[in-house]
Amino acid sequence: MKTLKMKSAVLATIFAGAVVIGSITPAMAGAPVLTVEKTAINKDLSHVSATRERVTTLKSQLKGDRKAGLNTVALNKELRKAKADHTQAKAYLRADKRDLVMDHQAYIKEKKAALREDRYALAKTRFDVKRSPSQKSADIMNKRMEINDDKSALIQAKTTRNNDLLAANDKIEKAQGQNVATLKIENAGAKLQNLAMK
Repeated sequence: MKTLKMKSAVLATIFAGAVVIGSITPAMAGAPVLTVEKTAINKDLSHVSATRERVTTLKSQLKGDRKAGLNTVALNKELRKAKADHTQAKAYLRADKRDLVMDHQAYIKEKKAALREDRYALAKTRFDVKRSPSQKSADIMNKRMEINDDKSALIQAKTTRNNDLLAANDKIEKAQGQNVATLKIENAGAKLQNLAMK
């Protein structure tokens, strides 16, 4: 009778482990693909480049008209409007980059909550006196596997966030869409976080 219970406990443990390993949960799928935000950033980058080109064209035209002695009042108005458009395009770019980071942060927050819930369930399982020791050990092993899956999903989500931020900052730096010092600081932080998670 005792060996039959042991065999059934071992089989239940193996079966539970196979079910957990065999099932692919959405948590293991990684961070969400944020194509809308990335598309908005690319659109903003092209708008920043276009407005910057317009400003430089108007500046050179203004300089030529001044040398020729022409009236430059209308051209000055156009230049001020072009500079305002350029500033607005940069603001939209920063806002869309912030949206990308905030969406990643919301996803990371979900993963942290799932990890917290699984840790709580593990603690609850450990101190459950109503279960048999074999069932308790199987449940503990399952919860530990879930916790490991949650940890790897959390690390994957953070790495994806950092990689998306690095890629966006690289594009923004090439397009001169934001202060270079700010971009370097953000890049350094993202690279350090990626190194710490390895």
